[in-house]
Amino acid sequence: MNNDITETAAGIRAVAMAEMYSGLDKYGCNTMASRFVVPVCAVMKGDGPAIFITAACVYVTEQAGVEIDAGKVIFIILLTFSASLAVPNIPSSSMVLVVTVLSSIGVPTKAASILFAMEWLLDRCRSGIGGLSVMYLSATTSAIYESIKKKSDDETEVEAEENGVEFDKSSLSATSLV
Repeated sequence: MNNDITETAAGIRAVAMAEMYSGLDKYGCNTMASRFVVPVCAVMKGDGPAIFITAACVYVTEQAGVEIDAGKVIFIILLTFSASLAVPNIPSSSMVLVVTVLSSIGVPTKAASILFAMEWLLDRCRSGIGGLSVMYLSATTSAIYESIKKKSDDETEVEAEENGVEFDKSSLSATSLV
């Protein structure tokens, strides 16, 4: 909960990484998985801005009275997808891409002025949701890792018993029964 508040207030995912770590540790997530996933997602996760930019461009295009067909929608989606990989974790940076996409499809960028009025609030909402989704991804990765690790440990134990070797799970060492 604290990480959502921290991230929403700051507007930057990287600021809330320490809170994310403590929250994931509190809920029992594997530290190896969380310490890998959180920084990668904090830098690479761009689905929030991509969805916002696509929706904002379609909305502004409709409001400007420009005819929008399937080709323009596909072009908006492709351009937004590729551009969202380059969006830095800086508040309001996605507005630059909205203006870029709008000018690429021939929509007057003046029509995007309504988005600037709401950008601060929208950016904080996107940041909070982004932080929550990073934690979900980390928890899911931790659960998958633990499942694979348990299966691997069980297979190793069965192999050790078949070969006449006693397997000690606590120290992950094997001692001979003979």
